[in-house]
Amino acid sequence: MNITNTSQIKVELNNMSFDIKYMNQIIGKVFSSFSNNNNTLSFNERLLPSNTKEKLDAITNAFFKILSGEELKFTFEARTSSDSWLSSLNVIITKETKINFNYEFIERGWNFKLDPNEQYSPEISLQHEIKYSNLFPLGIYKISCKIILIYKESQFATLNIPYTTVSDSLGTIESNFTTKLEILTEDFKDSFNELVKKIFTLEDVVFTVKGELNVKAKTPVGDINMEKIQFNFDKNFKYQTQPRILIKSMEIVKATRGTIEFKGLATIINSLNFEIELRSNVEFDLLSDQNIKVANMTIENFKLKRKNEDTV
Repeated sequence: MNITNTSQIKVELNNMSFDIKYMNQIIGKVFSSFSNNNNTLSFNERLLPSNTKEKLDAITNAFFKILSGEELKFTFEARTSSDSWLSSLNVIITKETKINFNYEFIERGWNFKLDPNEQYSPEISLQHEIKYSNLFPLGIYKISCKIILIYKESQFATLNIPYTTVSDSLGTIESNFTTKLEILTEDFKDSFNELVKKIFTLEDVVFTVKGELNVKAKTPVGDINMEKIQFNFDKNFKYQTQPRILIKSMEIVKATRGTIEFKGLATIINSLNFEIELRSNVEFDLLSDQNIKVANMTIENFKLKRKNEDTV
């Protein structure tokens, strides 16, 4: 950061340094240097390595509040160099500020595996990125999470994600996880059935995601743990275009007086960014132009790939 004096009055200062204090601990330094050539004051900041438990606790608390969007209250104390005419000056500035931690959650792909033997405990995998404003080096290397899913104002299921190694560089966190959905009580099985039905019948599915995030990070001041960071957002599954089934070919393999058995080749085009694997068979009805059922078709071990063409 630079401050340039545009007035006709020229000010000459020697270098100054500021201590950054939080929770009565010095956690960082701000160094200033003055240029006589262009009358510019430049600032450089850095966090200090912690040599006490109290300093590390203070840094952990500050990072936690930043990630949670809470208010921070810092104290800046300035000291001038000994040969300056301001050598006796002691400036104390107390400032209460809120640092905005802006981030964007980008889903790279969902996988759902529905097992007939465990109908209400599907396996869910997610590949995602979190892009954040690089205000400071987060250095996150592991995260764990407990997620509660809320549908029609009722908590109906949870996802427990154990500590997972993540990649954190240049303002981007990348991670993959696999876990199982757990229905809270028998009463909420109907909610789960309704959600799955809506997905397959092309209706919009909206539910609330609420949870707690635990973070392990390597910072310039040492390793820190941040626990129970709260988050809450709405999730909407919505088809931009309807999935299409294109029948490419049909071959009669057996025919009797009342039955014709044929083998078909079809392509299913899925516009959504999630994959569904049922581990069971799916039957499709074939309808005539008059909406009369003329046949049915069975796909064994149905699996629909995400944002792709799947030939069955």
